[in-house]
Amino acid sequence: MKKLIILFSAASLCFVSCKNENKKTTETEATIVADTTVTEEAKMIEEPMDSIAMQKTWEAYMTPTEPHKMMATEEGKWKDEMTFWMGPDAPPEKATATENIKMIMGGRYQVSNITGEMMGMPFEGQSTLAYDNATKEYISLG
Repeated sequence: MKKLIILFSAASLCFVSCKNENKKTTETEATIVADTTVTEEAKMIEEPMDSIAMQKTWEAYMTPTEPHKMMATEEGKWKDEMTFWMGPDAPPEKATATENIKMIMGGRYQVSNITGEMMGMPFEGQSTLAYDNATKEYISLG
């Protein structure tokens, strides 16, 4: 019985969704649709850049800027002393590490290698920091 009800419901749904409606399209509607399509296509097409303009744009994008210079001031070997809490009532725990920071790839990326001890166990980590000149935001992987 359940199968019969499900089959009947599915058949009715198909019948209702496949209902053929004859809609008259007026000439005005067709013109508006055609004009909209042409306008949207025109907006999407960009004029190709010549190779010299493309090269200058790319050079401007990849040239280190002020944020890159600020990141470069952190280069060197650092001794890290960290304090963290495992819970609101827990006593603070301390950890120490050594961090070696250097700029790579023409001063566009900062790589940080960290070694130390945390919670009585050896710890090793690496992070990469970059600044995207196009979006004006920092990107960090770590």
